[in-house]
Amino acid sequence: MKYKFLLAAVLFVIAIREAAAQPDPEHPDFAAAPLQSWEQPFRDFAFHAWREDGHVLPYRLYTPPGIEPGKKYPLVIFFHGAGERGVDNRYQFFRFAPWLFWQKYPCYVIAPQCPPRPAGGPDGEDVWVQTAFGAPEHTMKAVPSWPMRLAMAAIHSTIAANPIDMDRIYVTGLSMGGFATWEFLQREPGLVAAAAPVCGGADTAYAPSMKNIPIWVFHGGADNTVLPKRSRDMVAALEHAGGHPKYTEFPGVGHGAWAKTYPDSAVWEWLFAQRKQRKPAAPLYHSTGSLRLPLLVGDHMVIQRDRNVFIWGWATAGQKVEVGFRKRRYRAVAGADGKWMVTLDACAAGGPYEMNIRAGKDKIVIRDILVGEVWLASGQSNMVLDFNNDRVKALYKDEIAASSNDSIRHLLVNRTYAAVPATGFASTGWKSANPGNLPSFSAAAYFFSLTLLQKYHVPIGIINASYGGTVAEAWTSEEGLKELPYYGPDIAFLKDTAAVNEKVRASQVRSGHLSGQGVYDPRNLPTALYNAMIAPLEPYGIRGVIWYQGEYNAHRAFEYRRLFPALIRDWRKEWGDSTLPFIYQQLPNFQLPVTRPSENEWAELREAQLLTLKAVSRTAMAVAIDIGGVNELHPADKKDVGIRLALQAERLAYGEPIVASGPLYRDMRVDGDKVILSFDLAGGELVAKGADTLRYFAIAGADRKFIWAHAVIRGNTVEVSSPQVQQPVAVRYAWAGEPTGCNLYNREGLPASPFRTDDWPGLTVKNMGGNARLLP
Repeated sequence: MKYKFLLAAVLFVIAIREAAAQPDPEHPDFAAAPLQSWEQPFRDFAFHAWREDGHVLPYRLYTPPGIEPGKKYPLVIFFHGAGERGVDNRYQFFRFAPWLFWQKYPCYVIAPQCPPRPAGGPDGEDVWVQTAFGAPEHTMKAVPSWPMRLAMAAIHSTIAANPIDMDRIYVTGLSMGGFATWEFLQREPGLVAAAAPVCGGADTAYAPSMKNIPIWVFHGGADNTVLPKRSRDMVAALEHAGGHPKYTEFPGVGHGAWAKTYPDSAVWEWLFAQRKQRKPAAPLYHSTGSLRLPLLVGDHMVIQRDRNVFIWGWATAGQKVEVGFRKRRYRAVAGADGKWMVTLDACAAGGPYEMNIRAGKDKIVIRDILVGEVWLASGQSNMVLDFNNDRVKALYKDEIAASSNDSIRHLLVNRTYAAVPATGFASTGWKSANPGNLPSFSAAAYFFSLTLLQKYHVPIGIINASYGGTVAEAWTSEEGLKELPYYGPDIAFLKDTAAVNEKVRASQVRSGHLSGQGVYDPRNLPTALYNAMIAPLEPYGIRGVIWYQGEYNAHRAFEYRRLFPALIRDWRKEWGDSTLPFIYQQLPNFQLPVTRPSENEWAELREAQLLTLKAVSRTAMAVAIDIGGVNELHPADKKDVGIRLALQAERLAYGEPIVASGPLYRDMRVDGDKVILSFDLAGGELVAKGADTLRYFAIAGADRKFIWAHAVIRGNTVEVSSPQVQQPVAVRYAWAGEPTGCNLYNREGLPASPFRTDDWPGLTVKNMGGNARLLP
């Protein structure tokens, strides 16, 4: 046996040397393995993802004999290894290729090669991993190297341009190609039918996103690229996440595992026998027979108290529908489009109740209904931020443990976009607050709910329709944007599905990203989120709206002065209530502190929010200039956010005579070398919180050059001055992204909103709308 092994090793070395001696006629910098007759076609799709001068050679999708034009076939993505073993990788690939293509499974193939290891260094492979993946411990926590980005962009381009069977995309890789395989799985778990990484480890944190992908993990045992323990840990993590991976190890043979693994047709029999276990699409309606209901109307729902409430659904055109609720019967007839609607009589808070809905022989029973207060929570990521976030979870571990309360309920609208107004939306339905359900609750909306519950002792229902990284115009209807006509071309573009898809594909290819990061995003086209996530909610009865958004509009803050009021008017019109309370969170402190007064986009966005408060009736603004964080885009303190929003709701929506706001700037007058500022005082006297003097005031003369100023409280006014400005004309307060230490409050402990007394053009005055032009 020993001699047979030595003979095999000698023959293998001779084969490798012969391969290295034969240049590739197309790519002379890459040696080709000896070719047999059946191997010749593989010259045509070998893909080099790297070159020393940084240029990239074109890849090719290989189409084997027998492929019928237009018919869908599986796609095999085969990531080569790297370095001096490249010849061996390709040689082993050739060994299983005839079986793969000609005998059983005609398919398309892309074979990108990983970049080589850098020359030198104490451990070439470790250096390569750091270079390619940006992480020294063989993890994938960073974006991969540019060659792999290019490879993935090429893959996506192929998927978009060819009749690929999207249910059968298989990924495998050798050596460093194993890392690329894991990277692809982590980025695109929704595409892959099955995978077989070889000699490449992965970060176990990615296991949950891969649990539905059949994975066969191979390892070479004595492999010096990735320790076998890392592969076994990944298998354990996949199993813990609910997956069913397979693991095979070849002790002591290192990269020689390739020779045993890839010629084995059993591997490919197993791999191709797998089918991605797609989760069924989330339902958009409750239905039985011809009777359908929106997901708002479901078990555990909360109905708005003390007002008539609309309940609607769909049935066969002309069919009679009967709704039974609280011993009353309500009748309707389905219209030509099948839609019907009834209006429930107003009732006091209470429950639980049942609702019976009949259409012919079809019947749906809705159970455990509460009547109380319903609020729509919307906006972007700071409204999205939930208790699944590690920082939020750690900060509020006691509150989570004590959260069981059936009187607080939450419905999460699945996040998506649409070209035209939708009638339904996907959701897991109404959920009661408890430690098990809280991870999906908006933290800000939960504390808002809890504050109102403790005040009014009635059930609180939150409809959470929020989406991170989004702009206000995406949340506004086409009708609502008519007063901003420059959005017209973008709205028309959204409706051209083919054009949108092509723009997405082109941007993905340019950036090398397949999963949305850094590419053109249709969700931020005007009307896209309104159509998908707001239109299906109308006209469900709500008490009002809480809104936390603006970060993604900061670079167009001047436009937000028109856009935000347009959104508010639009939603009120769609709900048929011109006085619908609209309560919003002003942007908190964020970015890095500054050493001198300067212009700032976030300051301008806060000003646009402040101006909206003054321009649009029945609105309220909660100030959070003291509860953000230095360079922290998503501050974890959402309890104070929720409480301050609730205070504004108590005053605006419920008419409570309480102090809900800090001081708001009203006007100024010049008195010699001083500026005297007056305020609308929602509460008691002005206070310099935590200090003897006020901080973060700036003053300027006619030259418009601001410098830090001395500011003191004089009764209910603030006096601002500087010996360097003898003839002042303007004052600014907390005018920065992160106005560290700004401390003007009222006696009740609520902060003043940042403001300026001038109206000089800022950074964003020229930045107007037109998303299709602004996004990549």
